[in-house]
Amino acid sequence: MNSKYIALCLSLLFCSVRSEHVSCDWNRYNILSGRTLSLLRTMGEHTESMKTPFPHQLYAKIFNSKPEQQVRFLAEVAEQIAQLFDADPDAADWDPKKLDDFRNVFQERQLKELQSCAKSYPATRIKSPRKHFRKLKEILKNNSKESWEQIRTTVIGHLIRMDLIASNLRSKLKG
Repeated sequence: MNSKYIALCLSLLFCSVRSEHVSCDWNRYNILSGRTLSLLRTMGEHTESMKTPFPHQLYAKIFNSKPEQQVRFLAEVAEQIAQLFDADPDAADWDPKKLDDFRNVFQERQLKELQSCAKSYPATRIKSPRKHFRKLKEILKNNSKESWEQIRTTVIGHLIRMDLIASNLRSKLKG
């Protein structure tokens, strides 16, 4: 009787460990990210490179960190991006359908899935990108077409770097 009970407990333990990160579907993330990048790239104008602060060093540090730190970082950046787009970008003169589609895909699917994934990992300290996003919010105080284009191009940079981290995670978690 004891051996059956021990076997059952070990089975349940093994299943719970294997399903710990089931909520993290990195292939689905890749699809959603591709969609949001496409919408962002096509909803605005092609602009010359603008000088906007970007946390290159922070991304480099996170790229080499533990998976749980990477996941939490991705969720934090996604949350900050969603907050930027909660403002009303009427001055941007973007295609309203593409903006709505971007918000729906990004906020309702990509952000929520990242947050769910982050919850499946133990709490860990990460270097926060909040200071960078405060600078971006300062740029938006102008509420001009140019400031929104700066934000759009900077967010494209974030999404590209986030994809690199997600690919890195996918390969770390497979291996």
